[in-house]
Amino acid sequence: MNNFLIGMYGKFDEFKYKRDFRSGFWGVEACMFPNEQEVDKLVSQTIKDGINFGVHYPLIKKDTPYRDPLLIALSADEREKAWDDFENEVVFASNKGAIYILTHFPKPVLVNRSMDLNSWRFAGDKEWMFADEFPLEALKQNLDIMFRKLSELSNRYDIQIFLENDAMSNVLTESEFLIDMLRKNSKVKMCLDIGRLHLQEKLDPSFKAMEFTEKVAPYTGHIHLWNTNPSGSLSGGHYPVLPKQKPSEGWADVRRFINIIRKYSSKVTVLFEHRSDLVNDVELEECYRWVEELF
Repeated sequence: MNNFLIGMYGKFDEFKYKRDFRSGFWGVEACMFPNEQEVDKLVSQTIKDGINFGVHYPLIKKDTPYRDPLLIALSADEREKAWDDFENEVVFASNKGAIYILTHFPKPVLVNRSMDLNSWRFAGDKEWMFADEFPLEALKQNLDIMFRKLSELSNRYDIQIFLENDAMSNVLTESEFLIDMLRKNSKVKMCLDIGRLHLQEKLDPSFKAMEFTEKVAPYTGHIHLWNTNPSGSLSGGHYPVLPKQKPSEGWADVRRFINIIRKYSSKVTVLFEHRSDLVNDVELEECYRWVEELF
């Protein structure tokens, strides 16, 4: 359990902290807090308990038309603003003692035209575009710049940077230049969101979640773990993973995902990015124990 985290989104929730956290857990991941005072409550608690914390961008909620910085935007002006915003966030998180910061990737999201977008959440129209609308050479150039800048920020502020998969297009999954970027910039690692990988496979017939996981697992340092069953009544829900959830009934094959990842590293950190209020205390403990056994 020394690589497990719980999530704190929107505020420092003392009830959730007491119910979800376990002795021996690695720490907490925080996101979208209302103000610095609320951040300081969390930081004080982590110092008191001798644990770590990481940041899911943004640590403090921002009044912007999109949630994540558009680091590979076609517009130079948008990219410049995105980099200013992201570096400011890195500085703030580092000064608060965060071990890592992560942001969704890619932004804007590049979407296959084969994907059903009705069940995929975007904060606004600027957050996404069809992959075939982004010139390939511009994409390669912007990705190269992005990875180099992220590596520089990681070194300058001594903080790990993770890129969490949003919708992944064929232009990224079927080519080698994403892997080349990860290989050349070892300071930057992937965060694999298991629930999102499973959901995309259900919504996009051209996306193969296990193949993508196998490809990027050697460059993965963090996992967001939750489950969903798009064929049932829990579509899009961040449901805790449990051994009773059968892939044959529409749930993600969590065991298979983890087996692929642990082939390359058993030291990844694992955030339980679930709604623990959807299960009782016995089921929550079963979730933790099962994932611990899988690793």
